[in-house]
Amino acid sequence: MEEYYEVKCHGEYFAQSGKERVIRGYKATFKIPNADSPLGVIKGKLLTPFLSKKDPGFTAVYTHHIDEIKPVGRAFDPDEIPYRFQTKEQLRIYCRRHRLTINVDEYGSLGLLRDHVRLAKEEPENFPAVYAKFAKKMKEEKDLYALNEDVFETGEAGIPLSIIDGGDVGEPQIPTDKGIEDVLG
Repeated sequence: MEEYYEVKCHGEYFAQSGKERVIRGYKATFKIPNADSPLGVIKGKLLTPFLSKKDPGFTAVYTHHIDEIKPVGRAFDPDEIPYRFQTKEQLRIYCRRHRLTINVDEYGSLGLLRDHVRLAKEEPENFPAVYAKFAKKMKEEKDLYALNEDVFETGEAGIPLSIIDGGDVGEPQIPTDKGIEDVLG
């Protein structure tokens, strides 16, 4: 079986549409032989030919983001893929292998998790202070949500309003599909 890496990515590009220059989106899964510098290979060698073929109006790449890299034809080795491109599950394996004291389940943001993995690996002397600040912020957020838990049950939303001159709220009206210009106009 052939071995390679599948790299799922997305982004935006500039295209010519008549006399206007527009921004359009793309997504693709590329195959690369190794994961040494996936973004460089994709941006430098694959994106322009891909977009030129898919969109005759293509003029230039605007953004490029890697969503996932996974090996095909062999087991995942967390040291073969740069951690800044790894998924949460891949980072879980990476942290276990490198004995990093990071609980990946505490992170809602993959970007922040990747940054903390980098800090724990490259600046282990600074990581405890950074993690303490993160843990404090997470506790404060958890406490804030706990304090307001009843609001999610008792609060109201979608209440009909009637806007009158001066921006005051008058008697409630049944919601309509009118735009704000129709209501104010």
